[in-house]
Amino acid sequence: MSKAKYTLAICFPIVSYIIVPIALFIVTIVYIKSFWLCVLVLSVLWGLWGFIRFFLAGVLWPILSDEEQLQEDFQPKNMVTNKLAIASLVLGICGYFTLGLGNIVGLVLGFVALSEIKNSNGQLSGRGLAISGIIISIIVLCIFAILFFLGFFGVL
Repeated sequence: MSKAKYTLAICFPIVSYIIVPIALFIVTIVYIKSFWLCVLVLSVLWGLWGFIRFFLAGVLWPILSDEEQLQEDFQPKNMVTNKLAIASLVLGICGYFTLGLGNIVGLVLGFVALSEIKNSNGQLSGRGLAISGIIISIIVLCIFAILFFLGFFGVL
């Protein structure tokens, strides 16, 4: 890696995650006296900076990386997404409308999908989908359990 590429690779994260947020914070605190308005302006500025940072990373990434590595990264792999992982995510999201029954099935399918993906030796993808389905199913089931117990004890 050349010296210019190395300098860009080191300086961009430092500027992006340390210097600009501190500058945004100082400017906002100095010029805005209301706390809530300060929070609002900071959140908008941070969102805009996130968009700019995303754009700059897209511009800098081809400069910093090698052509062969880029071609290797974007070549399609012979991986197939596990259908059970997709079903787990869909049931996790839609399980709210089935009063938790879909979440129970989604939870089981998520664990089965994780097992199949682990045993596929790299032929199956979808680990993130399966984990998302499991997490969403657990969250919705916990919400239903809390609501059930609150209703059972007469709080609701």
